[in-house]
Amino acid sequence: MGLVNTQFFVGTRCRLSRHKDAKFVNGWVQYFRGESIVVTAEDHLGSEPGDTFYVEAYGPKAKACMNAVLKIVDADNTLSDEAEGQAVPLIKLTLQLKGHLQVVDNAEASRVMVDRMFATFKAAGVEFRAQIRDVSVHGIGLITDAKLATGTELELTIETALGPVVSKGVVRHVRDYRGKFRVGVELTQLSRLDGSRWKKLLGEAA
Repeated sequence: MGLVNTQFFVGTRCRLSRHKDAKFVNGWVQYFRGESIVVTAEDHLGSEPGDTFYVEAYGPKAKACMNAVLKIVDADNTLSDEAEGQAVPLIKLTLQLKGHLQVVDNAEASRVMVDRMFATFKAAGVEFRAQIRDVSVHGIGLITDAKLATGTELELTIETALGPVVSKGVVRHVRDYRGKFRVGVELTQLSRLDGSRWKKLLGEAA
């Protein structure tokens, strides 16, 4: 690929593989410029300055791969506005690139972290309002009180800056999360208008 603006990766999902024990830290790119990349994560697995990682950042249609050394660990960060305004503690990791940055094609849909974005849906006759943690062209990640089973079909109304987007969806994965549930939903059916609005929103987010 040709030259790629590293700003395309800001806000997207990334994975850090720690060289000394091959453990993975999953997070989101908050800053990426020159030889510095800043990642926020919910758990850094006890990583310390001096640890080295192989980093993969999953941007729109491209994946950035690099080796990097951890310089700063800052545990005093939060992501505001969980479902009812509760702050979510995050750890900020500042890393310095070592060697060359490689950018390759990425067929996987890019996931973009969002804040202050919500969706409503019904489950077992009860309406729930859930925080949206990340979005992609084909799906959303929710934080919700609803205990949903994999394969559950939902009809969602997604609140966006461009107006509501209504879509049918299928629950693809569920895990416990701080007394709630993290739910990955594949968006399976949008009208032409809602689909156009969603793609426009993702274009702006990316």
